[in-house]
This record gives sequence, C-alpha cells and structure tokens, in this order.
Amino acid sequence: MGINSFELTSELLEQIIFAMENQKEKFMLDPLVPSIVPKDVGHNLEGVSYELPLWEPSDGYRLMEQFVLSLRNPVYREHLSSILHCGSGVFRKYKDALNQRPDIERLWFAFKEKEMKNRVSEWYNALRLEWGLDAYEVEFNGEYSPVLTDFSIIPGRTSHLEQINAFDIEAYRELYASYPEDYISDLIRRSRDGFEPEISSDSTILIAESPNEEIVGFIWITTEVLENGTHLGRIRQIYILPEYRGLGLAEKLKESVLESDSLQTCDIVEIDIPEKADFLKNDLQQQGFVCVNSLLIRGGDSS
Repeated sequence: MGINSFELTSELLEQIIFAMENQKEKFMLDPLVPSIVPKDVGHNLEGVSYELPLWEPSDGYRLMEQFVLSLRNPVYREHLSSILHCGSGVFRKYKDALNQRPDIERLWFAFKEKEMKNRVSEWYNALRLEWGLDAYEVEFNGEYSPVLTDFSIIPGRTSHLEQINAFDIEAYRELYASYPEDYISDLIRRSRDGFEPEISSDSTILIAESPNEEIVGFIWITTEVLENGTHLGRIRQIYILPEYRGLGLAEKLKESVLESDSLQTCDIVEIDIPEKADFLKNDLQQQGFVCVNSLLIRGGDSS
C-alpha cells in the first residue's frame, strides 16, 4: 500500500461507523495511524486525510424503513411502520418499541450492522480504486436468527393447558372469523373428536416460549393404534400468537415434533393445513407429505 492508503481492520471499521453516527461532531480519517480524528484536526494534518462516508439522520430513517419492510412479522411491521409515520419523536419511539421485543431489536441491530458495513465498504473500495488496488469485501457473520437464540421449544406442562386450550379455540376463530360462532364451535367439536388438548402418553404438546418465559405458540400431536395395528400420528394444531409470526417459530415447532420419537414410530402421519398456511404445506410436501383432500365451504367469507 502507498503512504496515503490504509488497511480497513475490523476495529477501524467499527470506529468509522461510530463516528458516522455521531450527529454532534464531524470526523475524518488519518491514514498514517490510521485513526479517526475530529474534522478540524483532520484539515490541519500535514498529510492526506479522508472524509468519512456521509451519514445523515435521513439515512438512518431510510434504514429503519428498509428494516420494517423486511420484517416478516405482520403485527410488528405495522406497529413500527405507524411509528415511522407519526411525525415527531420517531427515533425515540422506534427505539422504545424495539426495547419491548428483544428478538426483533437484535434482528434490527444485525440488519443495521450489515448495511452500515456495506456503506463503509463501498467508500473504502472507491479509495482502493484510486490507489490501484483490488476491491475489498467486508466480512459479515450472517443474519441474526431470533428463533434459535431467543426462543425455547419446551415440553408442555399441565399448568399450560388452560392457555393452550384458549389458543386452540382462537386459532379456529381467527381462521373462520367471518363464519357464525355456532358453526365454528361445531367445526371444533368435529375436528377434536370430543377432547381438548391434553398431555398424556398419546397426546404431546410442545411450547414456544419467549425470553420472558411467555407462551407464544404451541404444537399439539396425538398418536393411536388403529384396529389392524396401524400406528397413526396426527399433528392437530400449530398456533403462533400474531405478534410473533414471521420469525420461523411454526417451522421450528413442526421440525421438533417430526423428529420426536412419538411420530418417528408412526406408520402414517397426517396434518390438516389451512389455506392461509401454505408456507407449511409446501415445506411438508418436500418432506414426503401428500395433499389428499380439501375442505370446501359455501357461505360466510367464501360466498
């Protein structure tokens, strides 16, 4: 490298990002050390100093907009979007909203880190082009996965059953929201074969638990032996609270039960997938499940 060039180390990259976000003071880069120095100091250096990538509040706002659009969680996507368009105190309200959901907050930090590193990388590569050097590729460890790090998949306990039963009923009411209540009750009765979610040797429930030990979803399976000895497993319900959807929790619960001993020993495993859960249907078909029937309804929201 020449006398005015410098190596973009991980430490220097972090310092540049920190300086870019400082809206109270402007900085420059002294390539001889290299180090970040106040702008007035940089202009007085005897050698060359470099302006840092421009980062204004408007850039931060656009980054928040991009993150909100990328969120798969529909409830929090709408919540954060409303904050971005509230007109005043946007940055503080946005930060406070993320503080309420550590899983989404960490997803935001990972998103922001990647975008900021890309911005610095573009700036650095423009300099390298002037120096006659090859392009530099910034290293990034990959996107943060809130399901694997923040949520726990645990066996259901008897103390969970009251809430699980409420979730089970809510799943039907949400799916058939425009249909009469008595029809929904009858549909639940027919689907449940006269019993509710329970924990026994033939009935297993797995819970998705938040970092605050809140139950945010569940999956329920039952097993039975038919009259000629066929072992049948049924995935009877998968439900995730709306504000926690889009994080991959349903897929994580499904993977956990499909790998469990209860279903591994079954000759046949069946699951009824609602039309709104096509993402699960496509995944299950790749794992050997076959779609054999559909429930067609006339009336209500289908009329």
